[in-house]
Amino acid sequence: MEICPPVESLLPIDWLPLEAIIEILRISLPFEVEDYSPYSGQSPNWGFARAYSRQLWDLRRVCKTWLSVIDGTPSFWPAVSSQVPRQINTTVLLRSSGRPLAVYYTDPDASIKPDDPELLEFMTPARTSWKALAIKSAETMSFHNWLNAPAPNVEKIHLDHCYGTEIMVNRPVLLRGKTKNVREVSIVRVALPWSVDMFSSLRVLNLRGPGLGIGMDYILSFLSQSPSLEILCLTHTVTQVWTPETTRHPIKLPQLRTLEISEGEEAVTRGLFRHITPPPLLTCLRVHFLALFMSNGRFGIDFLTPSQEPSLVGKSTFEE
Repeated sequence: MEICPPVESLLPIDWLPLEAIIEILRISLPFEVEDYSPYSGQSPNWGFARAYSRQLWDLRRVCKTWLSVIDGTPSFWPAVSSQVPRQINTTVLLRSSGRPLAVYYTDPDASIKPDDPELLEFMTPARTSWKALAIKSAETMSFHNWLNAPAPNVEKIHLDHCYGTEIMVNRPVLLRGKTKNVREVSIVRVALPWSVDMFSSLRVLNLRGPGLGIGMDYILSFLSQSPSLEILCLTHTVTQVWTPETTRHPIKLPQLRTLEISEGEEAVTRGLFRHITPPPLLTCLRVHFLALFMSNGRFGIDFLTPSQEPSLVGKSTFEE
């Protein structure tokens, strides 16, 4: 009887096709920045770049094959951050080969020094590669410095002023108004103007005050220019209401699915509802208002069409 020699049933992982190795490495890494959404206060994972780079460097040390695959695949280099050393940011910029990047800058505590405090100066020549921009700072001038020049390919913007009470002198127009492909915007306690036509492709908008210094006319003007809007959150945003009760400028938002309003002032909430045509796809409505306003039960009925009211049962809230 012939005895066959044992056969290795498991092949080394580096014998796998390149596409398989890339996918194995990808699922071993933290989720990329695209997974965050600015809706309803959800903010970027400020520690993403630090955690990601640490895991990526560990994988690069496994073997020469993995090192070669990682260094030769631009999608493995998605973000730069003030929370990682300059050496890592330099490597990211080099290995990404012009691929769109997420840029994180944060200095929420003056006692904590960032690892790369001059990140803006380093990334300025590569502004065309910025895809997502997330800034969290206690310093008003940080926003002025980052936002006072165009970044034409930015799609996501998240700005969070830790205190938000200081008004910028000579406030810059957001990215000089030169960015036309913005899809998601979250602005928390940062008072600065923007060009209305910047938001023509906007899908998600989250504005949270106080201190934004925005009037009702400004709100209505950019909503009228954002027909693709799907999620709208306004919290203590509007400071001036000028539209009289008899005035109505119907604004159509055919893609709007979620609407959250927490303005406090009755006139503000009424004004917004008076000018927005009931969206046919609306499935979630959250409204917070004063007790005085609760006495008028026609508040929601005037805004929703009869066909929408059954679909919003359990998904609409009216709170004081």
